Amino acid sequence: MPAQKLNALQQTLDSAIAEWPGVHSKSIFGHRGYVLGGKMIGFLADEGVAVKVPGPEIDAAYAIDGVVPFAYGEHEMRGWPVLPLRNDDELSSALSALEQTSARISQGEL
Repeated sequence: MPAQKLNALQQTLDSAIAEWPGVHSKSIFGHRGYVLGGKMIGFLADEGVAVKVPGPEIDAAYAIDGVVPFAYGEHEMRGWPVLPLRNDDELSSALSALEQTSARISQGEL
């Protein structure tokens, strides 16, 4: 996997996710990504983390301060909001969002 420069909060998030059962990391769009059961739960992007969000919850995700859609080239991927990682509260929120996505995948909802 190509080296991606991670900020301190991304490193903390990466270390926490590495402990989750069944989750492994792989390169996704040139970023460190996290996969469970063959499905992507999220990936590090810019100064935050992109998280798979189900359709009905997308608007609520974008109402959070600093959240932007992941963009690959000129294409925005609205279903993958990038949650900022600027402080410990945002780190906690991002881990919670990733845990929710992981649980939904485990339950066959995503």
